[in-house]
Order: sequence, then C-alpha cells, then structure tokens
Amino acid sequence: MISSRLRNLLDIAKRLPIPPRAGDGGLQTQHAPWPLPQPSQQLVDELKSAFEQVMISDLSITEKHLPLTRNKLAHLNPAKSPYGLPISYYPLLECSRFTLAVFAMPRGSIIPLHSHPEMLVLSKMLYGSINVDSYERLDDHLSDIPTSTSSTSKQSIITNFKGRITMTPENTTSLLSPRSVLHRFSSPEMPSAVLELLFPPYGQPGSSRYCTYYKEVSGGLPDQPITTLSPINVDDDFSCFYEQDIQPLQDLHQYLTQQYSS
Repeated sequence: MISSRLRNLLDIAKRLPIPPRAGDGGLQTQHAPWPLPQPSQQLVDELKSAFEQVMISDLSITEKHLPLTRNKLAHLNPAKSPYGLPISYYPLLECSRFTLAVFAMPRGSIIPLHSHPEMLVLSKMLYGSINVDSYERLDDHLSDIPTSTSSTSKQSIITNFKGRITMTPENTTSLLSPRSVLHRFSSPEMPSAVLELLFPPYGQPGSSRYCTYYKEVSGGLPDQPITTLSPINVDDDFSCFYEQDIQPLQDLHQYLTQQYSS
C-alpha cells in the first residue's frame, strides 16, 4: 500500500500524455520547446499541487535511513573529483510518461550543470539543503548572438542565468520548467536529497531528450545574465549510481512498477 498523497500524485501523473516515439509521426526537433502533446494548464497545476504535498514519510523513509548516502563510498577522497562524492539515484517509478526518483547527495557533492531538454521538471527537498543555479536556454530567440570566444564549439548554447536559490525542506521549491531549463545542484554544508518528477523521461527513442553536461564559457553573473555554455564530458569526474540498498525505497519501487508502469 502507498500513502494517499503519493497515490494522488501518481494518479494525476498518469494522465500526462505519452511522448511520441520514432516512427509515430511525432518528429521532434532538437531545440523547439514542447514538440509533443502538451498537458493542459489545469493538469500541470494539479500535478504541481499534488507534488508539493508529498512528504518524505510518504516514501516510507524514517530517521534510521537518513542520510541515504551515509554508507556510500566513505573511503573515497572527494578531493579526487571536482564534484565530490558520487550521487545516489533511487528510482521510484520509470514509465513511458514520466520518471519519479530520489537523488541523494553527500555533503560537498555537486550535480554538474545539465540539461532537461523539452521537459517539465518538478523538484522538492526531502532533507538537507542544496543550492540551485538555473539557466534558461535562449538559442531559439538569440541565435544571431555570437559567442565570446573562438574556441567555443558549434554545440555551445546561449542561456539566460536565472540566479541561485537555496532549497530546504522548510523552503522547498518546485521548479516548473516549461522551456528548456538547465540547472546545477550543490550540497556544500550537509547531506541532502531531492525528489524529482521529470516529464517526459530522459532517453526516449527518436527524441533529443538526453542529458548533456555544460560549463560556463562567459557570463553567468548577476550583472552578466546572458551566458554561453559549452558541453563537457564528465565521465571521469562525476558519478551517479543506481541504488537499491534502502529497503523501503526498493520495496516502493517494485510496488509502483507493478501497479503503474503500463
């Protein structure tokens, strides 16, 4: 059984449209926002409201399980990576319409600046505190703006730096991103965990919805919000492990997959 709040969220999320796959006649371009059936504003509002009501207790997590990263690779030296210790990814439900998952961050860890192309993203703090730097992609409107350095590749993108916010359970913020929004998470002071709902999910065949990591080439300051970002390879420095070691989360994942994955 699951809580009424979590059940309500999933019942609403199951009404999200299924994104088209390759060969379905729904050809998706790389940069156009929402080249797929849009949820109605009423559905988005219902989803956001239900998501904000979900609590850590709805995931069957108690104090004895926290922090979720306490037994993870404690012997590693975080100084070896500019992003600190690895992130733990706990899937709750991965289906054709959306992904619901927990990202647990050790103290001092960073999730590098990354993309959510053509996706709606809801984020909610479960415990701890994280800083969120957000960028809105502007290529479609500012494609004639030249990059500031000749070394910037054709894959570089133009963005608007939206600023930094600090998310805590008391100041939990759902980040709704109907355009292509990029963000970076950092947990400098304490272990943290964030619940995220992604619609559509990453990696649908025939789409451009794959996670790309970036670094700032220019801008990224309050007085210089127009920022050029260049793609980077973080394979040698950043790790996000698929975890199944917290029994309540594993049990919940199995139950939700059986009940809601169709």
